[in-house]
Amino acid sequence: MNSIVSLKNPTHHYTLDEIFTQVLPSHSEIPLLNQNLSTYQLDAIARLPVYFDIKDFDILEIGADEGNCLNELVKSGTNRMLGINNWCAEEEDKLSNARFELVQSEQLITRLSKQIVLSYGDIRQLAIADNSFDLIFSIATFEHIQALDEALIEMHRLLKPKGFIYANFGPVWSGAIGHHLWCEIEGRILQFSEEEQYADILQRHEHLLYSAAELKQKLSANYSDSFINELLYRIYEHPHINRYSYADYRKIVMNSPFKVLAFKKLWQIPTEETMLNKLQQKYGYTIDFNCSSLEIVLQKQ
Repeated sequence: MNSIVSLKNPTHHYTLDEIFTQVLPSHSEIPLLNQNLSTYQLDAIARLPVYFDIKDFDILEIGADEGNCLNELVKSGTNRMLGINNWCAEEEDKLSNARFELVQSEQLITRLSKQIVLSYGDIRQLAIADNSFDLIFSIATFEHIQALDEALIEMHRLLKPKGFIYANFGPVWSGAIGHHLWCEIEGRILQFSEEEQYADILQRHEHLLYSAAELKQKLSANYSDSFINELLYRIYEHPHINRYSYADYRKIVMNSPFKVLAFKKLWQIPTEETMLNKLQQKYGYTIDFNCSSLEIVLQKQ
């Protein structure tokens, strides 16, 4: 552990020169840079050249996990890269792995390679100097950021003039599987991307159609109170997602200080007609219930 640098230090904003000079290589036994990238990560990385050339860029990745995406970007000739994590994972959650334990400490910061540093960090308040990065990059992270409008203000401060934000993320709360279930409850694994794991519990869009009380009543005949209560907490209260709708994201982005280069719907799951009518009666007509993931590209002026 390198205690000399803390990105939660409110009294000092570190330059990248300071970080990369002071942070020493890691000797942790926890495996990092294991090279394992998922298809959705590779797909997002492949889209970067659509918008800009990242050669010689100083890059901040939000939600960097073990640093594998940053390691992939090295192939494009990037300069210095910092990855931050700020997870709300419980130690007893069997779906969590070593990386969550690695970043639990708010003091932890470690050097993964000549070009990559991995740290605990909250993008809403990061102890890094103004105008530090050419690109702020994130995959499957924006849906987890609370107070995203505040986070965008901080990103604006951290970016160099003409710097970029690239975000590729989902599922969006207002989409079919926006509940983002990713947990184990009483021995049962529930992952949002594996709908067969919870088809008997929750159908597409039902997290929007029902209130917590209504869903509890629906499930009460077949599941224990403890199971239902934990499920409802995960869906409606757990802080791991922000529960922003498509319309919320659009409003936040359009009201940000950035020039909007792209606001694109990527993954779409069509809403069944009867369900769509019910949702429109409840929420009105401004929300796109088909959109499950978004690509957002912004530029600082």
